[in-house]
Amino acid sequence: MPKINRHGRAEIWDETDLAKLRKTIKNPRHLLLLDLLQYTGERIGAICKLLNEDCYEPDGNPRTTILFRAKN
Repeated sequence: MPKINRHGRAEIWDETDLAKLRKTIKNPRHLLLLDLLQYTGERIGAICKLLNEDCYEPDGNPRTTILFRAKN
């Protein structure tokens, strides 16, 4: 059951729920956002503030880790 006005219980989505959600998303940017949320466990605000250099090396290759800045 979702929270309403800060009351209720949060729940963790299982793989079935995530698969249903992934099927409905058509925009590749939104899919990337969902994947980053799922695999990092980070807040959406921190992920939206990521810069290109936080995810990619200067030569264009992906980093082995994502840099989440302290100010986020």
